[in-house]
Amino acid sequence: MTSSTKKIAFYSIAALMLGCVGSGRAQMASQAPPGKAQGPVAISALPSGTLVVLGGRGRLSLIDSTSGGITLLKDSLGYFTPADMAAVRIGDTDSIFVALYNTALRQGLLARYSLAGAQLQTWFGRTAFAGVAIDQVHQTIYLGDAVTGEISSLSMNGNSTSPSFLVEVSGVTRLGPLAADAAGQRLFAADVGGGTIYVVDLPSRKLRLLGSGMGEPAALSYDAEQQRLYVADASRHCIWQISTNSPKPKPSIFSSAPELREPRGITVDAQHTVWVADHAALAVFKLSPAGLVVQSISP
Repeated sequence: MTSSTKKIAFYSIAALMLGCVGSGRAQMASQAPPGKAQGPVAISALPSGTLVVLGGRGRLSLIDSTSGGITLLKDSLGYFTPADMAAVRIGDTDSIFVALYNTALRQGLLARYSLAGAQLQTWFGRTAFAGVAIDQVHQTIYLGDAVTGEISSLSMNGNSTSPSFLVEVSGVTRLGPLAADAAGQRLFAADVGGGTIYVVDLPSRKLRLLGSGMGEPAALSYDAEQQRLYVADASRHCIWQISTNSPKPKPSIFSSAPELREPRGITVDAQHTVWVADHAALAVFKLSPAGLVVQSISP
């Protein structure tokens, strides 16, 4: 392991502390052993309609968005605390990428799982990951560093084991979630402490302010067809929307439904439906086009 904060070394799966947790065999929620409730902190939609939900203590669950059925993959991810998660389909394969950290070791980790809960690949880092976003078209993973404000990229083509430094979001209070726009070759990044959103032009690596005046932008999700960025604001209990193709983009409230208590995860599915993971409410909410809660699921 080098001392550089810009490199992540690959470790074998067998050597990881994560490897001893869970069998990698999915269980239906009705058959899963009872455990303490975990408020969800991240959610991601796959093209199939399956929702992947990450709990605050590492519980990984799948939700059938049509029936509301829940499948428990893992109840814990070992000695690491989850920070963010993204689920994507690359080719014919669905994968779950979870960014975690260990406070005692001051070490970050990126882990890749199958939809059956099997741990497939891991990368260790010396710093805490703040967010993860994936460009499935160009097969690139983007990782944010909460402390330095740096964003790095890692190619999924070949055997790349060390991400390359991409850009530094200077002056951020605490870098948080990321979201990728593959077609526009852009990356969105949130300053959780400053309540602002930045957009990075990937070819030029230049960034600019996209929106400000929010409370705690805890999660981002981009709808490419509608060119709209959704922001889950955990402290103001609402969901913002930003039309990214507007000459003068400005955040506006999409939902301030009374059910929203601490939204920390957000995703948009293939039908442009917005789903919210609410940590304090211990629930996943489906929102209508008008921003109303039309379904509630407890993962």
